[in-house]
Amino acid sequence: MTPRFDLTVAVRADGERVLVVQPALTDDQPQEVKDALAVRRVANTTGVCPGCGARMELPNRAERRKAAKAWRVLHARMEHEDDCPAVAV
Repeated sequence: MTPRFDLTVAVRADGERVLVVQPALTDDQPQEVKDALAVRRVANTTGVCPGCGARMELPNRAERRKAAKAWRVLHARMEHEDDCPAVAV
């Protein structure tokens, strides 16, 4: 069975290491899906989308601290442009 997700270690701008869960790229996906996922993967690990320049919005510092103490997953938000390759599929 092909994995649906990959785990990637990234480093935030403040030097904190984070684990990013993202969709896996597989050989059986159509090329346009692979291209869209490749753009998303860069955006997810760097915080900036190479396709449209969107920036990741993280929860505020208090929410990040609270989640870290409770070992909870944080969810970040990124608003891509309508014509961005990351949302083309």
